[in-house]
Amino acid sequence: MPYSSISRGLDRFGRSPMRILIAEDCPVTRRYLLALVQKWGHEVILTKDGGEAYEVLMRETDISMAILDWEMPEMVGPEICEALQKSGRVVYSILLTGREDAADIAYALNKGASDYVCKPCNPIVLRARVDAGIRLVDMQEEMARMQKLESLGRLSAGLAHEINTPLQYIFTNLGFLEESFADLARVLEAATACIECDPSQITQSIESLRESAEAADLQFLTGEIPGAIAQTLSGVREVSAIVDTMRGFSDLGDGVAKPADVNRAIEEASTLAFLEWKTNGAVEFDLAADLPNSVCSHANLFQALVHLLTNASHAVESACRDREGHTGRIQVSSKDCGELIEIAIDDNGTGMAADVRSRIFDPFFTTKEVGSGKGQGLCYVRRVATECGGSIDVESQVGVGTTFRLRVPRQAA
Repeated sequence: MPYSSISRGLDRFGRSPMRILIAEDCPVTRRYLLALVQKWGHEVILTKDGGEAYEVLMRETDISMAILDWEMPEMVGPEICEALQKSGRVVYSILLTGREDAADIAYALNKGASDYVCKPCNPIVLRARVDAGIRLVDMQEEMARMQKLESLGRLSAGLAHEINTPLQYIFTNLGFLEESFADLARVLEAATACIECDPSQITQSIESLRESAEAADLQFLTGEIPGAIAQTLSGVREVSAIVDTMRGFSDLGDGVAKPADVNRAIEEASTLAFLEWKTNGAVEFDLAADLPNSVCSHANLFQALVHLLTNASHAVESACRDREGHTGRIQVSSKDCGELIEIAIDDNGTGMAADVRSRIFDPFFTTKEVGSGKGQGLCYVRRVATECGGSIDVESQVGVGTTFRLRVPRQAA
């Protein structure tokens, strides 16, 4: 088992301690690195070989930095970096190496290493590299927060429209009900007067009641009022559903990862993602009944699905613009595959060429115009999948469309 040690307190930049994994097979060097990093105010997780280091990094997803020896049993440092990169797991990796040849350093960086320090480690240089890595990790986290705010801003116009539409007919119906109640109140007043009148005035009272009823047009009111009430209640429920959906996207969480209700996450994400849906195409759902919850956090799955569904809607709209007479279609399905739950999102949009498809999960890669995409959406989706033990794959053909299959582990019964 890896050894974990915590040195509490803030670092010299006033930040909370970071969890840093150290993988080193030499006991003397391992103790030396432990003492250094603890002294700098960080929590240390020690491992003695590459296989153990990779397992810990894949299991404990709050570790954002790793100091890896190049030569270790089980897996060498560059292999760990490459495996992390392929899985979508983002870790700032610093390689410790006695190799100073430019070709070796280039090889390690191309495999996914973030930085390197030559042995024997100069503590001043190592600390500077660690601090530089922490700054980059902080920037990535800030970019993730900014991306969420950017997504909210981009969807706000559609959200305002979606809320405004039911509010308009709620307002109209309430005005109608207010006027109808005034008419009915006059009829009730006349009926009460008829009941309480002197018998000698009954004929006059009945005539007054008849006039009030005719003025109110009771047949019309009894036919229209139930529909107005039903439509108003429907509008209130619609607004409530939109507000609940927005909570799922904007909530930063209470620190407790809630297992995902997969079908509910799909429905909520669809409500939000298709606010921008402008084509006349169709959205079809085929959701399996009685799905178990997923171990994936509901908030993370929800946001991953928003990215996938929004991308699908953009691809279909582009195809509709480019191909006259094209009818857009998006199909969303879920099914129980035993240990995994599969969510498939299939569209008949523009599709992707092989060179684009091979890079879509890379951080900062985007095919959208400058300013309209940061290249973090699909990278985030893959990170959500891999961090909970799932996977995502894609099939796409230019001019035909794209299918994403997101698989997440089911919660144990």
